[in-house]
Amino acid sequence: MEQILQVLNNIDTSLHYYFEVYGIAIYVLLFLVIYCKTAFVVLTFLPGDTTVFASGTFTAMGELELWVLFVLFITATALGDSQNFLIGKCVGKMRSKNHFLIRLISEETVAKTRNFLTDYGKVAIIFSRFVPLMRTSIPFVAGYTGFAYHSFFSFNLIGGLIWTTV
Repeated sequence: MEQILQVLNNIDTSLHYYFEVYGIAIYVLLFLVIYCKTAFVVLTFLPGDTTVFASGTFTAMGELELWVLFVLFITATALGDSQNFLIGKCVGKMRSKNHFLIRLISEETVAKTRNFLTDYGKVAIIFSRFVPLMRTSIPFVAGYTGFAYHSFFSFNLIGGLIWTTV
């Protein structure tokens, strides 16, 4: 497990090495880095932006296919954020049954967050992709507060498309 985390954490700086070792399977590795970074709040340390930039460099050199990376990164961000949303939703449901979580996060805080997402959810979800800590916390919080999934997914997909394109 430690070796897997090391590979994922160093992929941006060692992409050429991994490309030689894994060949075409590098696409799976790139997908996993972006997916895991967005799917799990605790993996925010994984290199997301730099992995995309490094991949773009190898695409410019003819080592990787642009259209494959484009679809791969959009899919990884959409699926990862959806999973993060669902984890937040599950934790939100557990909160009502667990006195520890109720004491940890007040109803007032949840209400303020819900109001924020109601007022600014579209912008927050789309542009959180560009802010490292927000990238993983907004999907979780949206799920936790009961934000509508279909709205979340639409805005998330737009954000992933813009982030991948830029």
